[in-house]
Amino acid sequence: MQNMNITGHGIEITEALNSHVHAKMQPLDKFFDKITNLHVILKIESNEQIAEADLHLAGGRGNLFAKAKTNDMYTSVNELAKKMAAQLRKYHDKVKSHDVDEGLA
Repeated sequence: MQNMNITGHGIEITEALNSHVHAKMQPLDKFFDKITNLHVILKIESNEQIAEADLHLAGGRGNLFAKAKTNDMYTSVNELAKKMAAQLRKYHDKVKSHDVDEGLA
C-alpha cells in the first residue's frame, strides 16, 4: 500500500491505536496490489466507536468504502478490516473474471 492516513475525530490516535490500524490494514495488499491510498477515520459518536475507511485503487479503478461501529475502537478496526478484505476479494474476483472473459488472463 503506497499511502495510509489515519484521522481521529473526537479521539486521540495513540501509538497503540495507530499500530493496530496499520497491522490490520496492511494485509489488504495481498487481496489486490493496486491500492494507492487508504484513509482511515476513527471517531466517537454517542456511545459508538466508529471506524471508516476509504480505499483508492490505481488506474481509475474506483474507490471502496466501509464502516464499522461497535462499543470498542479496536473491535471496530477489526470489523472494518474484515469488511474491506471482503470487498477487495469480491472486486479482485470480478476483475479476474472479466479479464478471463476478455482473454486477458
